[in-house]
Amino acid sequence: FQAPLSAVGTDASPIIFTSSSSTPAVGDWRGIHASDDEGAQSITMAYCELSYAELGVDVKADNRTVNVDITHTTIEHVSGNGIYVYGLNTSTLTTVLDNNTLTDIGGTGIDVYASTASSTLSGSISHNSITSAAGHGIVFLAYNASQITSLTIDDNTIDSIGNCGIYTRSYNGSSITAEVSNNTITNSGTNTSASTREGIYIQTDAAY
Repeated sequence: FQAPLSAVGTDASPIIFTSSSSTPAVGDWRGIHASDDEGAQSITMAYCELSYAELGVDVKADNRTVNVDITHTTIEHVSGNGIYVYGLNTSTLTTVLDNNTLTDIGGTGIDVYASTASSTLSGSISHNSITSAAGHGIVFLAYNASQITSLTIDDNTIDSIGNCGIYTRSYNGSSITAEVSNNTITNSGTNTSASTREGIYIQTDAAY
């Protein structure tokens, strides 16, 4: 669907997104995919529970300004990425991805990136618990002359990850300014055939 989205529950009464099957299985439904092509928009989720989907929450901004705020949300039993936020073609993304729980993820737990010149991304990924992800725990990337201008990766707990606990890369004239602190990473690289299995992996052709 097209942005905006507001799904705000409470601790006592969360909003449930799940399979309609009496015997649910991973991949039973698509998940939440939000694509913005109508100017400045926002995606807000708090106190939600999402399960048994192909993907968790997938947000695409194309030449737009988008604020993505996902907090206190549980995502589990999905075949793709848990949270995937990306901006293309001069987009401006601000992300707050805090206090979420992601478990049994078939791809990467949290993946954010900016791509193409003049696209920017900033915000925080903090106080999340990511367990049993087949890909990376957290990924942040900048491609093709884009910029991550200010990103905080703080106090996340990451355990039993197929590839890296935290993976970051900039290339082709991109730059990243980020602070990574106080994260707990255990049992990364459980996929012994993966090419990257480190706790934290940094790859860049530009200054950090």
